Amino acid sequence: QGVTLEQWSSFSIFLNNLAQFSTAVRLYTNADMPVTKAEFARAVQCTCGRDWDDTVVDLIFAVFDANDDGKLSYREFLAVMNDRLHRGLKTRNDRGWTWKDFKRCVINEMSR
Repeated sequence: QGVTLEQWSSFSIFLNNLAQFSTAVRLYTNADMPVTKAEFARAVQCTCGRDWDDTVVDLIFAVFDANDDGKLSYREFLAVMNDRLHRGLKTRNDRGWTWKDFKRCVINEMSR
């Protein structure tokens, strides 16, 4: 089906509020309890102030629900999402992107 630009935008806002999301689900992570889709969607709504389409929640669970039990391990999920910090996605590029910048980025990532 694919993801719309609006869905991607909502996901990007969520990534920028990942610290707040982590705080919101700290009880689950401390107890090492997996969370259902409904609980996940509610935590996202409380954190970002937006409701996600079921498609996005289903996609998140398809990627991160390793044992396919319909529950998400927040420790694994947060570890992967926090890893984005090491990929340079946290900072803003004020000078704008050029084709040369994009090409260099792709080459750097492919050479890892």
